[in-house]
Amino acid sequence: MNRKTFVTLSAIASMWLCGSAAFAEDLTLQDNVFSGQLTQGANYAIKGVTTTSDWYIDPDFFTENADGSLTFNAISGIYTVVANSNYHYYQVYAGTPQNPATLNTANTTGSIWVIGSSGVGKPSFATTGANWNTGVGHDFCMAEVLPGVHQITFEVGKQLNVNDVNFKFFGQPGWGTEFLGTSSTCTLTTASDVFGVGTGTNGHDNGNIYLRDDASLAIGDVCIFTVDITAGVANAVMTVSVQRSGVEMHPVFNGEEMSAIGADFIWRGELQQNECYIVSGEEAMNAADWYVNSDFFERQADGSLKFLPLSGRYAVRADFQKRWFNVYPIDENGSPLTMNEDGSGAVYAIGMCGKPFHHYDDGESWKGDIMHAMAMAPIADKVYRLTLTVGREIPVADPELKFYCQPGWGREFNPGNPSQYDIYTDLNYQFVVGESDGNINADPEAIWEDGDVYVFTLDCTDMPRAHLIVTGGKAVTTSIRKVVNFNDDRWYTLGGQRLSRPMKGLNIHNGKIVLK
Repeated sequence: MNRKTFVTLSAIASMWLCGSAAFAEDLTLQDNVFSGQLTQGANYAIKGVTTTSDWYIDPDFFTENADGSLTFNAISGIYTVVANSNYHYYQVYAGTPQNPATLNTANTTGSIWVIGSSGVGKPSFATTGANWNTGVGHDFCMAEVLPGVHQITFEVGKQLNVNDVNFKFFGQPGWGTEFLGTSSTCTLTTASDVFGVGTGTNGHDNGNIYLRDDASLAIGDVCIFTVDITAGVANAVMTVSVQRSGVEMHPVFNGEEMSAIGADFIWRGELQQNECYIVSGEEAMNAADWYVNSDFFERQADGSLKFLPLSGRYAVRADFQKRWFNVYPIDENGSPLTMNEDGSGAVYAIGMCGKPFHHYDDGESWKGDIMHAMAMAPIADKVYRLTLTVGREIPVADPELKFYCQPGWGREFNPGNPSQYDIYTDLNYQFVVGESDGNINADPEAIWEDGDVYVFTLDCTDMPRAHLIVTGGKAVTTSIRKVVNFNDDRWYTLGGQRLSRPMKGLNIHNGKIVLK
């Protein structure tokens, strides 16, 4: 599957001595979980779960072989393997689901765990950024590759965001025993010239790992962190091996080299509807796991990108950390376009949702900037579209968003505020418009499943009132009989959908059918 895997030379030697090439033992998962004995250097064929070629194999625990089997890299012991079908990776940790392994500071046995910011995560910080959440589902168990030597590997742009390096080593999957940079029960030092251990000074919290000011990392660089406690937890030493990718970033869009903007690259210019555009100069942009916003582009069989919205001026921003194209309309100065009073221009969505992944639990929800606000694609004059997939761009829990006239706070669509723009929806049984705040929320009786796709179409041709139409997903069977029992002052469609204002035609109000 052409994945890079890394392990210490000592662990490789250990595997060779164990004669791991003999055969692959079946490792069967029940309900996507295995818990039991794993032997260092042994080969395993995982059974009981359906996988695809894009699954992430944690290189600290497993090395993938040509026949698809996996060689176990950590020391022998009891481990748990969880097949995460949502994010396509095997999570591995020492211990059982009921009792994850913890560190015994007296004899240096047990496991060390990593907790950190949203800039670190496996299989990707973009999908499962830690965001300082705790627990087995959020923290990362280091692989003990030799007794007392613990290892974790991050690839820049995938598991590590160079703009948000901030994590710490703990003795359990949660708060408690932690390694600090100053004198303590568990004291950690390092001689690395790339990463430092915070001591509570110069803006770095005590024990937190940070990227040194004079250090630089490139997309694809692999950082192998090792914490050695063989001399006792009071004398823990962190070493970091950086394997440079050697990739020079020269991404090209439509034959023009993209301009660097921070850690990203951007192209600005005219895009024509239904024209195809070529990206080149950097292999990652053509990779199967590179996210292409389906509202703006459709990837063709030859790898080119067909532009779908109305022709106009746009920015195409390549984010190599989250591996996606952020596309948005721009004005003549290259700034994000905003909406005019008549509904022309651009509309943005902000909230728990996001692209390439939603922001439900990564600490980035409701951020008002161009990298978090989602530009809606103009599909007709004053008509805009946003497509969201449940479990990826929109969370199953709290799928809340709001529409704005700019990529940030300011003018918004809010029926509860007379100074803002009105918005109403009808004939949809999944989402409702908040009457007091304009927030788009899931109907309490909505049926949600991972993979459901919803298309939000915002029609601004009759401003200052916008019409929101939501299609897709699964309809809720709400009867008129149920609605007419709501003898309140609200307005409803015949299908039972609450309205912020009556719509033209038949409505239900105070339990009666009313023609407007």
